[in-house]
Amino acid sequence: MLIYHFEYGLKNFDNPRKKIKENEYARFRSILDDIESVFQIDKDYLSPEATKFIEDSRRATTDASARERRAKYIIQQLING
Repeated sequence: MLIYHFEYGLKNFDNPRKKIKENEYARFRSILDDIESVFQIDKDYLSPEATKFIEDSRRATTDASARERRAKYIIQQLING
């Protein structure tokens, strides 16, 4: 969904967009792997944003605000990473 948003935009989803270039595929893959790895790290070593991302991912999966927070976290990682 977020990759689609980056390319085309999602209706009613005001978050940054970025055209993905082919030479960025490997970097994006690495960042997504890093995001996946936060589930294995002790919360004491994570940023507050990463901790909230984990909490939002483990529960409240149908809550719109939790889905938006998860999406924003991933977008920030992909744009800033």
